[in-house]
Order: sequence, then C-alpha cells, then structure tokens
Amino acid sequence: MITGKFIAGNGDLQEAYGIREEVFVKEQGFPAEIERDEYDARAIHALLYDDDHKPAATGRLYIDNEGFWHLGRICVRKDLRGKQLGDLVMRMMLDKAIGAGAGFFRLSAQSSVEGFYRIYGFTPYGEEYEVCGKPHVNMEATKESIVAAVFSGCRGEKFV
Repeated sequence: MITGKFIAGNGDLQEAYGIREEVFVKEQGFPAEIERDEYDARAIHALLYDDDHKPAATGRLYIDNEGFWHLGRICVRKDLRGKQLGDLVMRMMLDKAIGAGAGFFRLSAQSSVEGFYRIYGFTPYGEEYEVCGKPHVNMEATKESIVAAVFSGCRGEKFV
C-alpha cells in the first residue's frame, strides 16, 4: 500500500533529499550543489512510500513574498514511474495549498514534462530557458484552473 506524509522544512528531510539526489543528480545529471536550496527550509515537503515502506516520490510546496505558491522538486524513483505516484504527489500538494487559501501557483518545469503539469491546469508563460543545459519553462495556474482540471469531478467538492 502506498502511504504518504507531509514534512515541514525544519523536519527530517533526508528521505526526500535521497530521492531528489537519485533522480536529479545521479539520473539527470544536475550538479549536487544546486539541488538543495534556501527554499527547502520554508517549504512543506510531500513524501510517498512504496509497498515496502521505502521512500518512493517527493515534491515541495512554498509560498513566496508575492503570494504565489510554488511547486517543485517533484520526482519519482525510476523503478516506480508509471504507477501514478507523481499524480499523487501533485494532488497532495495542490489540496494542501488550496486548503490553506492558495489562489495563484507557479512552477519551473523541465520542458520535456510540460504536458504533465498541463493536466493540473498549468500553462506556460515567458520564454524557454536552460538550467544546466536542460530546457525549462515557467508555468502558472490559478485555483480556478486547478479546480476545473483536477477536482471538478469530485463528489462533495470543497474547493469551489
């Protein structure tokens, strides 16, 4: 059974960091020194565990000084991809943010996975840019676009 939890930025993030290092540093080749940043301490981190209770997927959520909620560092262990764990991480974080009153969202996506974020109501803005040689795009969404894309089919919908 897949289980999940949230961890505050001042909590024990070693399991989340382990997944991020495996995916972003070892698999995708991003430098280790840029993988962790100042936003980790102020973020809420989602962490999923697989059937064997091993860390499986993670993501983080934080609010900036302009009131935008940022999603990022979303990743799933390679051996567990295709099992909808990325979807569960996204839904956990979006539910947490909307429940806390979020209205506007932003993220920076690798261009190769832009379509994944479109499923949740995100649209690109600005020009494509590179991070360590990999193309990225900024994306944004509103509470309304997320609710329409993700939660509109839920019974007892609480977000509208």
